[in-house]
Amino acid sequence: RISQRVETSRAQLQAIGERVTLAQAKIEKIKGSKKAIKVFSSAKYPAPERLQEYSSIFAGAEDPAKQKWPRHRIQSKHRVLDEKALQEKLKYFPVCVSAKVHQEDDAEEGLGSLPRNISSLSSLLLFNTTENLYKKYVFLDPLAGAVSKTHVALETETEEKLFDAPLSITKRGQLDRQVAENYFYVPDLGQVPEIDVPSYLPDLPGIAADLMYSADLGPGIAPSAPGSALPELPTFNTESAEPSQPGI
Repeated sequence: RISQRVETSRAQLQAIGERVTLAQAKIEKIKGSKKAIKVFSSAKYPAPERLQEYSSIFAGAEDPAKQKWPRHRIQSKHRVLDEKALQEKLKYFPVCVSAKVHQEDDAEEGLGSLPRNISSLSSLLLFNTTENLYKKYVFLDPLAGAVSKTHVALETETEEKLFDAPLSITKRGQLDRQVAENYFYVPDLGQVPEIDVPSYLPDLPGIAADLMYSADLGPGIAPSAPGSALPELPTFNTESAEPSQPGI
């Protein structure tokens, strides 16, 4: 089904490609000509009035889920566990244990040794953060997301002052009112040079040279020719007659 749909689409693309090739050949034929060319086009778009409805390529196909597949019953036994099979499963991984002794200065950065009533790893961390306060005590605002100094640096730090007020408050009277910018584009026609050229320029590339056409286009659809004798139309009385009153 898929192969048939692919072949159908490929044939349609090939037909479109042939039309494009033919149009390109016609363009190459008239390219460079200096004669006036009339191009006629069809008055109606070359397409059927009603397009073909889309149909699925699997319309009418059987559902593969409804097909019954044969089931096979497999009888097997587990492998007997012996000493050799147990030795094959043993793996030895080297574990490097750091024997470095922590210095006393490192112990002062955190809260100290872990308490015994901690039941989970999240109890070691600051709320909604990944900071272990027992390893290094920091002042952290989980909502702000900015880490401040440790408690050792906070003892020696002086009180911070507020930032200076913005210029809109301190120098409010000195700020000039901003003038609205005008972004409209107004083109200005400068001095146009006068070019003295003849009215007819021959041998121009891509320009038709013979612009003579026949004025006899056949009968017109309306009497638009000047000076034609039109018959005079009869005159009508526009006064409305009084309606006759019915007898009593």
